[in-house]
Amino acid sequence: SFSSFQCTLLFYLLYLSLQVINRRIGELGIQTVFLPLNTPFKKLQQYLPSLRGVIISGGPSVGDQEAAQFLTNSIFKLSVPVLGICLGHQMVCSAFGSSVDKCLAREDGSFTIKVDNSNPLFSGLREDQQVLITHGYAVSTLGPELRTIAKLDNFVQGVQHSSLPIFGLQFHPEVDLTVNGRMILRNFCYSICGIPIGSVIRNRQTLCMEEIKNEVKERKVLALLSGGVDSTVLAALLTKALGPSRVMAVHIDTGLMRKNESKLVVDSLKKIGLDVKLMECGYRFLNGTTWTPGEIYRNNNKTDCLNCTVDPEQKRTIIGDVFMQIMGEMLDSLEDKEDYVLAQGTLAPDLIESGSKLSSAMADTIKTHHNDSPMAREFRNAVGSLFFSLVTKSPPS
Repeated sequence: SFSSFQCTLLFYLLYLSLQVINRRIGELGIQTVFLPLNTPFKKLQQYLPSLRGVIISGGPSVGDQEAAQFLTNSIFKLSVPVLGICLGHQMVCSAFGSSVDKCLAREDGSFTIKVDNSNPLFSGLREDQQVLITHGYAVSTLGPELRTIAKLDNFVQGVQHSSLPIFGLQFHPEVDLTVNGRMILRNFCYSICGIPIGSVIRNRQTLCMEEIKNEVKERKVLALLSGGVDSTVLAALLTKALGPSRVMAVHIDTGLMRKNESKLVVDSLKKIGLDVKLMECGYRFLNGTTWTPGEIYRNNNKTDCLNCTVDPEQKRTIIGDVFMQIMGEMLDSLEDKEDYVLAQGTLAPDLIESGSKLSSAMADTIKTHHNDSPMAREFRNAVGSLFFSLVTKSPPS
């Protein structure tokens, strides 16, 4: 459970940038939690005292006044170090009376900036640092409680509160084009948040298996395997946690796989004792159709079949919905279907790319993933699943 960690870094993120930030923090072995911008303060308090720090990233729908009010009324009251990145930096600055204005032209590219290497955030770094900057807005006037700790010519690229461990970075420390970005994040987590290096997660596999057992109890699990890493790892965890007799695993060959890929998937899972059923469904997927988003189950809004569809977003929706159609048929064929729970293997960033409200109430749809199509959401609501527990880590309400 979350409370079992003495040192946990809370990610308070929105939009696409969280994917890479999460990976970098994960490389440090630190547990992270994703929460949308409008999370109530009472819910945030439930993470204390495990919570050791907050990282804020933002999306295109974040407004300065709304964000500033939330930070002041919620995040800053937690009394833990805060790091705002890119739009998160602008949100932090706005909260302390800075002016954030639209740039005459966007800044996108690699730049050499000057950093205050006496600041703990830049400890161990040289004054000149190569970083990636991508933004259309910038801090024009700094609030009286903030001081500049990084700059490009006369433009603010990094700030710290004069008396609090609150930081903002306009550039992206999480990407490879920021040469020493990993060191910056390491400084924030270990030095500023005070997370002891020896207090990181030691065995994610054991924790996942315990959670699976607690959620499934005496039931069985139905898992559709696309052949991707997420669902394959989930199937392996289910097998180790519950035993192969309680896991009904089905690999569906969509006809869109690489040569011999389905055979490799099935063979690899059989090696761990899982009896995987292989379904050849290439013809069905290529000729599959669905309904336009928001109009599910209304035949007069059917799409063209997949092999006649050009739009990439509609293709992804069709593939995802055909998966769910097959899943529904399989459940209907089971005599004891009430004893089954649906398991999905996915990543929180995939949900945010799909615009799922499960991960962020303010996420914009970038592209729909096959296991978060409109029909997949309807199906989860109807049958319940492990999806909520294994993907969206939240404290008890």
